[in-house]
Amino acid sequence: MKPIQSPLEIGDIRWYDHCLEVGFPWNRYRSSVKRQVHERGSVPPEVWETDDRRLNARKIEQLICDHCWGEPLQFHPDDPWAVIGEVEAGDLSEIELLVDIEETLKIKLLPDRMFGALLKSGWTFGDMVTYIEGKSASCSQGDTSKDSSLS
Repeated sequence: MKPIQSPLEIGDIRWYDHCLEVGFPWNRYRSSVKRQVHERGSVPPEVWETDDRRLNARKIEQLICDHCWGEPLQFHPDDPWAVIGEVEAGDLSEIELLVDIEETLKIKLLPDRMFGALLKSGWTFGDMVTYIEGKSASCSQGDTSKDSSLS
């Protein structure tokens, strides 16, 4: 199953000075990502290795769709986080998404100094799920006053 590609890399929109212009190019970006996801079809459950990991991915996926895409979409572990989390689009929904992940799953993402760089360095949806699962596990082990919603 082929991961989605950045609309910027495949030429689905115009790219000016490394920032998206508001309006039409942004709509083309969204349409390109949605088209790729729909053309690819459903992501088979076995790509997530375990049922727990699949369920965790679906929780995170729901938050992504609520903040970034406005409709339910299924993402593959190899899909680039910069695209599905709208990091490369830079419309600030990616920040709202990360804050909601922290609040909903009762974990802390942003203190890591390298976190922002990691998001832009080729991280995938699967990498993000693994990272969040690790944060969730450390929160539930290290702080018994916080309930982890991801386990």
